[in-house]
Amino acid sequence: MRKLILAVAAVALLAGCGGAAAKDEQEPARAKPKVEQVEEKPKQPTAEQVTRQLAEAIPTVKLFRVYTAEDDPNDMLGRPGGYLSKTAFHDSRAKDEELEYLEKDAIERGGSVEMFATEQEAKQRYEYLSEVVKAAAGLVGEYDYLSGTTVVRVSRFLTPDQAKEYEAVMR
Repeated sequence: MRKLILAVAAVALLAGCGGAAAKDEQEPARAKPKVEQVEEKPKQPTAEQVTRQLAEAIPTVKLFRVYTAEDDPNDMLGRPGGYLSKTAFHDSRAKDEELEYLEKDAIERGGSVEMFATEQEAKQRYEYLSEVVKAAAGLVGEYDYLSGTTVVRVSRFLTPDQAKEYEAVMR
């Protein structure tokens, strides 16, 4: 009787193993869950990178300063609704005699690049600057260009044709 029980158990074990293998072979392979790929947005350039691109395209441009939150003249760097980065650049075509009493990083010496987190924030800044220029009628002035999240401010001491070079690079 003991041999019979052992024989039945052995057959059951073998059948169970064989059955499991046969069962696995008959079941279709389960599909692995699909991993959704998230497209990464291209990394936004910094104001310094944009200024260097301007300098490559316009030989008279030279990066002057990369601002920090501590030395930003507008106190907007890193603040809500403010820019993420800002630079000042010089353009050698702005005449020294017109710049004598201005700060070394004044827009009139060349210009500035401001980078925003969103196109809406950049547009708001661009519109604000346009209103200031209109309201000051002749006392202040600059050429302002908007491209995506970038605002480029260019010296009023450049000619319209010289300023258009910046606009062309920003396209």
